[in-house]
Amino acid sequence: MGVSSKKKTRPQHLPYEDWPIHKNVLTDDFGGQISEAWLDVGKIADDIRVIPQGDKTYPLLSLADLTMDMVKQQVEEWDEQEIYEFLKEITPEESAYVDSKAIDHGSDLEKLVPHTTESIRTILHYPSPVVHIETGNSMNAKKAKSLDIFEHACKFAQENDGCVKFFNENHDRDFVTNEDYLITLDSQISSLADYEELNDRKSVTVMNRSEAMAFFGNRLSDTDE
Repeated sequence: MGVSSKKKTRPQHLPYEDWPIHKNVLTDDFGGQISEAWLDVGKIADDIRVIPQGDKTYPLLSLADLTMDMVKQQVEEWDEQEIYEFLKEITPEESAYVDSKAIDHGSDLEKLVPHTTESIRTILHYPSPVVHIETGNSMNAKKAKSLDIFEHACKFAQENDGCVKFFNENHDRDFVTNEDYLITLDSQISSLADYEELNDRKSVTVMNRSEAMAFFGNRLSDTDE
């Protein structure tokens, strides 16, 4: 998404001439083919982090989602000035501002159209450690998300600047590293142990459900003290 600055929606202590102050991109995981817009993001950004289960592990992404939901409910006209006036009323010391650019025609819109069939490999931008969760045949992702072990994994990822994702062996096996964790929710680790035992550079730590619960219990209790 392209952005541009407007004087009318910036407090004096955040001069538009200095925009952008930070060139870090933080976004939920997504899919799609490569476009000129995505390549432009790569050229401009100092850092790109794509977060699977982002609303569960990164408060900033969760806050962004909540803010957008609130704007949708409370602001009738979605123009820059009205959104700014609404946000200014609920933020301290005029810390709110809105930078936006409409993309509805011309070259900017054309840049959003994929120019290749090659998919964006967001996995290259996942922050480590990645906690991979393999549900196996015992359950689906929806049930896994309702369990404490998923909440523990998300908290661990949040405290260690990592992320959590459900393991897709075909897509993920070439990208695991020795900083990552692979948890199987089946009773047995079975062939997934190969990713630890038969790798060196990519020797991901593999745990079954009991080992994972004990691991998170020890790690999270240590950080809480």
